[in-house]
Amino acid sequence: MALGTTAIYWRRIAVLVFFTGTLLQLRAEPVGGTPVDVKSQEQSDSSNRTTYVVTGTVVDSVQGEGIRGALVQLSGDSQDVTLTDAGGQFRFEGLASNVVIVTAKKPGFFTEQDMLRHVMLVAGQNRNQPAPVAKAVTSPVIIKLVAEAIILGRVLGYRNEPIESLPVVVSIFGMFDGRKTSVQIANAVTDENGRFRISGLIPQNYYVAAGPGPAQVVRESGGAAKGYEGYPVVFYPAASDRDGAVPVSVGAGTRTEVDFSIAPQPFFRISGSVHGYGAGQQAYIQFAGTTTLAFAGLAPCDPATGAFTSNWIPGGSYILRVGVSGPSEFPMSASQYLTVDTNISDLRIQVQPAITIPINVRVETTRDSSSDGQDSVMVTLMPKGPQGGVESDALIGRLAARTGALWRVEAGAYLAKLATAAPWYVQSAMYGTQDILRDDLVIGLGGSRPVKIVVRDDGAVLNGTTTSDGHPSRSSVLIVPEQSPSQLRMIVTNQEGAFQVGGLAPGTYHVIAFDNADDLEYRNPAAITDYLMKAHTILLNASQTARVSLELVKRGN
Repeated sequence: MALGTTAIYWRRIAVLVFFTGTLLQLRAEPVGGTPVDVKSQEQSDSSNRTTYVVTGTVVDSVQGEGIRGALVQLSGDSQDVTLTDAGGQFRFEGLASNVVIVTAKKPGFFTEQDMLRHVMLVAGQNRNQPAPVAKAVTSPVIIKLVAEAIILGRVLGYRNEPIESLPVVVSIFGMFDGRKTSVQIANAVTDENGRFRISGLIPQNYYVAAGPGPAQVVRESGGAAKGYEGYPVVFYPAASDRDGAVPVSVGAGTRTEVDFSIAPQPFFRISGSVHGYGAGQQAYIQFAGTTTLAFAGLAPCDPATGAFTSNWIPGGSYILRVGVSGPSEFPMSASQYLTVDTNISDLRIQVQPAITIPINVRVETTRDSSSDGQDSVMVTLMPKGPQGGVESDALIGRLAARTGALWRVEAGAYLAKLATAAPWYVQSAMYGTQDILRDDLVIGLGGSRPVKIVVRDDGAVLNGTTTSDGHPSRSSVLIVPEQSPSQLRMIVTNQEGAFQVGGLAPGTYHVIAFDNADDLEYRNPAAITDYLMKAHTILLNASQTARVSLELVKRGN
């Protein structure tokens, strides 16, 4: 992500912060009575109309103290709003409906549902939350809000002088389909005293980075320009990349100080030319850091010669991406991995038409009851290697019903993920001589060959239950095929710990249940090796229905 781009996290997760509330489905308290089930007692006003009262308190989840000025809203058949008093208490009178939904919100606080949505976002899950359940409750109702966390600090540079206008970024490591990815949450810019402040943070662990700063000329004693230097990206406390960073843990309502001391370093410039595009088109270049947040923005090439010169950038590893705009039958692009530790000149980049990979699907039917139109396969390419280090991952997919294609694919290595609808499964998938069910898909320049896929309808079905200490328990279940581990699946059971998975290819599977897999990098073989030693192993035959019982592995929160 570009450091200059404001990354307001709450735009990424709908209206999370101040525009959703804790949902409570409840039965109202009859006017003037001790809290009881409304079906047993009712009270009428002067017009002989039954009315109800709802009272309660909005409290800080950590301190337990009432929150003044919180907006409490009723929805449903009865609609009303009010603000809490100095003690955090609220009261609604004259309600016509006996079942209502109560929400509470206040700037600087999160609801419990906000917290749950955030956890699911970090885990890369799109799980539906349980709907509120109507039940008889007693007043007062307690609604808990979580106070925001704040990260603030100061950035000092050469001779401990404050660095002004330096970007500071707060990010998290989350999981998307079992892969670790970095998500930028918020950013700020230091003031004239080198200070910054970032608020509106949900309590958890964050990675904080400062930089890069603009390059400045360095002169020799005689006044001649010696070179350029500036402030590079530094991850807290003093790491050059996120692998060496230490997460900053923040709690509800806390103010956490994070200070940086950054030494200036040499900055470098890359120049060269882009070739291979036609008249009327415009080429442009973009540098993105592979292990840092360094970003040099977009720079157009000379329309006549294709020449380019980058901004001054700190040393490090980058991907140079070249795009071409303007009329073209096929999109054209190029990318090159660079290690920058000196000025680079005369770099020659040749753009190529984006690669299109045809997909041919052969269907093998073994039963008359197979559903027509379900013999399709979703193909998704997940970038690997240096190109996968770019902040925004590229996922390329196309539904292929007997024929289809993958469009605008760059040369490089990919993990191919293939998915079908039960009872169908992918029996084989070949790209030339590459078996992409088992190995990475490697795409080179200069044309492509079709991916040939065979699907069959005699997939196995696996039913199961998961327990914790002998009791049924909701869990996440990882199913790893021994013959093609890259085609693993992660599913979530129901509340009773039951699950069913169809469309499994015949073969041996390793199955393991986790109490919490939100932060498990399960597509990284090294991350699950130890867990697989505890897995249940089962052999599935074609069209077989099998059952397993799993005791979940406790990883904790």
